[in-house]
Amino acid sequence: DEHSVSMMDAINNIETGVVNHKEYKIDIPTLDKYMPVTTQSITVIGGNEGSFKTKLMIFIMRKLLKNYDNISVLWYSMEDPSDKIIRGFISQDEFLTDSELRHLDYSEMIPKDVKKFDIQFVTKSATIKEIGDDYERFRESRDDRFCILIIDNVMKIIPMNFKTDPDLEILREVESWN
Repeated sequence: DEHSVSMMDAINNIETGVVNHKEYKIDIPTLDKYMPVTTQSITVIGGNEGSFKTKLMIFIMRKLLKNYDNISVLWYSMEDPSDKIIRGFISQDEFLTDSELRHLDYSEMIPKDVKKFDIQFVTKSATIKEIGDDYERFRESRDDRFCILIIDNVMKIIPMNFKTDPDLEILREVESWN
């Protein structure tokens, strides 16, 4: 059983570095130190509406996807359509707002590196179980890649059971993914 290990094996794993997980550097020292991206990490970015959480995720994903060619992203964007996220990628290079880009033919402005990224957008609300099942299929179809799941916005996740605390429901489901 992969979830059961003896004391000696656990100690041996520590000594041989087996428990270390590859870190994917963002190349921003503070983020790399305090928010390392690994195959085992879960990162939550919280803040008020309009506090640039999505823009920060776009920035971080752009850095990761530029630095590593083995990353795939399943991006649940339950508020913004995929074209708005793409405009977010463009605005980092062009310094134009979303509103300004919507008034232009911005399809020619999409950076070449962004066009090559392996990102699959899902722009509908779902239960955490549906997201987990979708993410499992996503990972299985990209067996040799480091897969990242982005859920933007956790508050838009549809409860599976209205009698259960939604935070607890999400926590239990995410823990089951390990």
